[in-house]
Amino acid sequence: MITQGAIRVLEKGILRQVGHGNLAIREKCLYSLCYLSQYKPVRSKICTPITLEGIYNEYGRGTIAAKESIMQLLMNCVGQYEGEREFIDKLKDSLIMILKEGPWNSKNLVIKTICVLYREDSDRMYMLQNGVVEAIFDVIAAKSTDLQEAPIVCLLHLCVHPEIPYIMIEKGVEKVAASFLDADDPIIKELSIVLLKALLLYNNEAVEAVVPEDKNYLLLRDVYNPQVFGAEYGGMIQDYLQTIVENRREQNYLIRMFSAEEIEELHCSQEELESYQLTFMQLDVDCAGSLDVDELKLLMVLMGEEMDKEEIKELLDEYDSDKSGNLDFKEFVMMMKGWNDRFGHGLIRIYNEWIKRGAM
Repeated sequence: MITQGAIRVLEKGILRQVGHGNLAIREKCLYSLCYLSQYKPVRSKICTPITLEGIYNEYGRGTIAAKESIMQLLMNCVGQYEGEREFIDKLKDSLIMILKEGPWNSKNLVIKTICVLYREDSDRMYMLQNGVVEAIFDVIAAKSTDLQEAPIVCLLHLCVHPEIPYIMIEKGVEKVAASFLDADDPIIKELSIVLLKALLLYNNEAVEAVVPEDKNYLLLRDVYNPQVFGAEYGGMIQDYLQTIVENRREQNYLIRMFSAEEIEELHCSQEELESYQLTFMQLDVDCAGSLDVDELKLLMVLMGEEMDKEEIKELLDEYDSDKSGNLDFKEFVMMMKGWNDRFGHGLIRIYNEWIKRGAM
């Protein structure tokens, strides 16, 4: 069909303005182009300037079925044609309108389209500022629990913007995600956990407040690969979570815990604090803001210190001023600042280390 000129014929069809049944003809032509776009080798040939002109016109005047074909076609052809960025920018407002006012199946397709086509941070913020989150909430409220996969993924997709998670929490996204922890569908349940983990990086108190006590274990760190946050999910979900973690780290979320007065009292330079922060971040892979016994054990290995788990537990107890069972960054800085003087210097240090570890 391609070699026999089908695309050229369909291009003429979607630009048809006059004649009996032209609306239906355009709809069928778009459906046919969508069908052909499933075949990878021809995707770059489908979105020609003529086709894009017809698509743009149809998005303003065509049937909802035609618009659904357009969304699927553009998702199939993502990254396959020139001028894509400029073209999809022109469709943003129309997509948002369908998400707010269209039928349920069209809303679901819009949500998928946002995830596939709009991947720049500017896109995500535009969607947020133009009511997409609230529209997704409405879709969630209108659908049964086992049909929530696309909305939850889209909320996670928006959270990749470094500032959006703060706004998401203000809008109560964590409450929506927590409502699916009892979902029968394991995929829906797992996606809700992923979204909660992403929000946990920004405000653990808000997230923990909406998660039932008997469900707290769901938010525990991945044991599949403790050094890669989200490694158990793989693919797109892992990429989302890793980007969110990197965003959080770039915001200097640890140093910002200190007031100017506290930094002055520590007698630490900015360079020293940044060095402590970098070390802490290497251990705190999920940006939880605290280190447990196992993470401190890894720190000792990196520092070349020979300490058993009991000694590390004693160390944690010594500096854990709030008795939380973990070291937060402030406690970590206090520990690191005094580390070199912990056992003294020279022969005194060697003697004290031996005494401490029962060697004498």
